[in-house]
Amino acid sequence: MLSRTARFLTIGTAVATAVLLSVDSGFAQCSMCRTALEQNPEAAAGFNRAILFLLAAPYAVFGSVTGYLVVSRRLRTGPDGSRALDRPDYSSSGNA
Repeated sequence: MLSRTARFLTIGTAVATAVLLSVDSGFAQCSMCRTALEQNPEAAAGFNRAILFLLAAPYAVFGSVTGYLVVSRRLRTGPDGSRALDRPDYSSSGNA
């Protein structure tokens, strides 16, 4: 039996692969852009790179937020798996 994380990654990879393989016109532009860029292949290559850059930006933001949440959650739990609120605070000297 796969763990929950492994199952999530397997299903996510399968869905991403299916979506990427099913999209046939991923590098196509609208007819006006195609007509304008056919005359200058260098501009067309730059235009395609710009599209891919804009496509990657939301994934970078989502990945950053998810990474922050994972790290902050791991920092809140101790080595024994207890949460920070459940552990006694030994940082103060207790001379209150």
